[in-house]
Amino acid sequence: MNKNISIDSVLDKDLVQKLESLEPKRVKVNLIMKWIGRISLSLFIISLFIYFKDGGTDLFQILLIGCVVVGVGGAVIYNLYTAKHLPYIDKYKEYVVPKIISLIADDLSYRPMQHINESRVASSRIIAGNSNFKVNGSDLINGNYHGIPIMLSYLRARSTGEESSTLFDGIFLVADFKKDFKGSVILLPNITRKNKPGFLSRMMSKGRSESYIQLEDTEFAKEYICYASDDILARYILSFSFKDKLLEYRKRYPHFFVIFSFIDGVMHLVVDNKRNPFTPSLQKPLTDKNQMKSLFDELMMVFEVVEVLELNEKIWSKE
Repeated sequence: MNKNISIDSVLDKDLVQKLESLEPKRVKVNLIMKWIGRISLSLFIISLFIYFKDGGTDLFQILLIGCVVVGVGGAVIYNLYTAKHLPYIDKYKEYVVPKIISLIADDLSYRPMQHINESRVASSRIIAGNSNFKVNGSDLINGNYHGIPIMLSYLRARSTGEESSTLFDGIFLVADFKKDFKGSVILLPNITRKNKPGFLSRMMSKGRSESYIQLEDTEFAKEYICYASDDILARYILSFSFKDKLLEYRKRYPHFFVIFSFIDGVMHLVVDNKRNPFTPSLQKPLTDKNQMKSLFDELMMVFEVVEVLELNEKIWSKE
């Protein structure tokens, strides 16, 4: 696949006309968002000025309450208003996304209103067993890529309970693995993230039936923390050559949060990019080539894991 493919092959004259007809709705939604933000910010700045000038008067409290009212009211207005106008996003996904996917492979289907379900996420073992969580998502793609059955969608997983937090927010991929096995191997990124308090401890310890595996390869251990159902399986999956391929993939995208799991002959991948790449930006015209190219690039980043890890390589133990 040529990653430098021109997006002009997607943005033909007919598509430009369709997208331009949707532009007024995007502009209206963007405008109301800006005004809500400006009013809320103005009230907040005025209330701070009064607070520091007069030491917390009743007027300060009134303005502060006004900020809250404007914020909540603005959210309600936004939801009611955009319920009418946001369908332009659905049309964008109908017109644009299938064309971009067709540049990657012909044997792929796209269903924007569907996503990989919660039970599939749970079975991936990426989130530890006793962590209660919910997923929301969209933009399901499935089919075959280089002969490998594959499925992916945008997902946002959040823990539930007293310590609610986002576990991951990005693309979740499921692909057939080239080796046949029973058990689980999970590779978590060996990093700490200030903006994800408790994230790694939740992923790595609470309710995890897998054991921590001490990796002998120091370079690999700098990038990944390994948990597995047993030590022998971890070494079977993580051969020297396969670890090199995993490192290559990780180094290609150092700014993304990447997680792997290998469960009973199936591979799962999370690329946490903190947003839904299928949804067009509110601030950019729908005909903007850069955001179309960005979607293509992010999808290729996920799909090329098949090539980098050589998942289509024939292994005699895999039926």
